[in-house]
Amino acid sequence: MTDREAHPPLDLETIRRLLDAGVMLAAPLSAGWTTLSLENLQEWYADPVAYQAKCEGVSVEELQAYERAQGKLPCPALTRQGRPCRGDVGQAHTPAEWVRRLGERCYTHQERDTGGSRR
Repeated sequence: MTDREAHPPLDLETIRRLLDAGVMLAAPLSAGWTTLSLENLQEWYADPVAYQAKCEGVSVEELQAYERAQGKLPCPALTRQGRPCRGDVGQAHTPAEWVRRLGERCYTHQERDTGGSRR
């Protein structure tokens, strides 16, 4: 039995009353929270990770990769010896930014690729 299967079904009538009384429900995002309607709550409850990915504008796989990387952007270049570069490009604050910036190169490889000189 998964953790999600152990959860009881939502009491929609009670939740509807709470929402009608002005109670706000929210789900976490990488940079804050999103307010949930009754319909959104059902979608979030069914699959929180898929709902967060949808709100963030990325796929579930991209969201999970962003979380594994803790937002760090690795340099994709190879060293002169043919090994993966261990430098990072920086830090992304949201999964969408992380996905958009994937492929950027670190300072050393930007300079080498553009023929610039490092001083």
